[in-house]
Amino acid sequence: MAKASFKYVLHHRERQDGTRQVRLRITRQGVRFWDTGVRVREKEWNAKAQPHKADWIKSANRDYETLNDFLDGVYRRAAELARQHPHLLAEGLQDRIAEQDHAAAQAPAEAAPPDTDFVAYAQAYVAERSLRDNPNTVLFYRDAVRDLVAWRAGRPWPFAQLTEDSIFEFHDWLLHKPVYPGTARDRITKLSTIAAKAVKRGLLDYAKNPFRDLDLPKVANKKPVTRPSLDQLQRLIDLDLSGVLPRFRQRLEDRRRAWLFQHYIRGVRAGDVLLLRERDVRADRLVFRELKTGKIKSARRTPAIDAILAHYPPTGNPLAFVFPFLDHERAYAAEFPTLAQQQQRAYALRLQIQYLNGGLKWLCRLAGVPPFTSHAARHLFVDRLVAAKVSTREISGLLNHSAESVTRRYMQSMGYDELDEAAAKAFG
Repeated sequence: MAKASFKYVLHHRERQDGTRQVRLRITRQGVRFWDTGVRVREKEWNAKAQPHKADWIKSANRDYETLNDFLDGVYRRAAELARQHPHLLAEGLQDRIAEQDHAAAQAPAEAAPPDTDFVAYAQAYVAERSLRDNPNTVLFYRDAVRDLVAWRAGRPWPFAQLTEDSIFEFHDWLLHKPVYPGTARDRITKLSTIAAKAVKRGLLDYAKNPFRDLDLPKVANKKPVTRPSLDQLQRLIDLDLSGVLPRFRQRLEDRRRAWLFQHYIRGVRAGDVLLLRERDVRADRLVFRELKTGKIKSARRTPAIDAILAHYPPTGNPLAFVFPFLDHERAYAAEFPTLAQQQQRAYALRLQIQYLNGGLKWLCRLAGVPPFTSHAARHLFVDRLVAAKVSTREISGLLNHSAESVTRRYMQSMGYDELDEAAAKAFG
């Protein structure tokens, strides 16, 4: 009987989520393929991997160590089956591997010790990340775990009871809350990351991780980001607020200026504008570090920027915030804040961005334009660059995006009106 050989290959067909199946090719007087259940992107796959190195999946995949260990175990079991059954052909080996995998998946779970509760592990994971990660990133994980705790209502959720059905129950519970459907998907995605870390730590078996191949319903008819047209932008700029009660007028003025400032300095994020300090305002430029990416942003001062800055004269304190949303005398405004102070600042910033968006909604109603949020400044900036025929590479650099693929998503979010206008220009 010929010697059996095994090799992992990537399926030629790409799935909707951009991943491909990792399949085990079995050769012994014939060829058969067995789906391992692992899904990775083509750029994460090492086509020149060696079995003794177990390096099939590159480090670009966040779970590469866990996945390589899993594939190595499957490879060794397949080789042992071929040694024990020298008479089996490729088809027979494929059936034996599938039977073995099915038996392992159906095996009763051992009694879970107290420290294998997924809810408790998720809470500990968030607490651990809060000690080393960006507080704004940790907030999203904290929100996901907070909803998980509310759903369980004090009941534990042992790893042994993690199933796709129970995850879908949680997803349905989220959809009954007043949240956007995409938010429910985001919550599940964050829990999926936590589950992957539990696999890496040996608390959850990779083959029994229900998150790994979960197929959640897509968000139907997701609308493009709403942003004003140039005419509507001018109406917001020219909007007279003299008829607004004095106690609200200054707040609306501050919110309008902050949003216009976002747009004028290359569509930066709202958080970066609210955190802008007096030391960041140079003689001819604005130089600051982006909160999300940590990259340095530099923008030349223009007459439009100077007109807004003129309303906020410097106080002489380099650590004072330019815009009156955050209090520079609070502990979170320290130049080198502690972890607790960073978390306080993250919560304060989130709250002020909500106030900013509320003010924008009010301004839009007064100006008679469709409502939008502060992030519209970033998309409007991209629209104007696209209209000016600026290349994708240059737009990506101006936005400080990590990859041009991120920029393309901004460019693809043009609404139907913009697409109709573009078609009219092209075809008359």
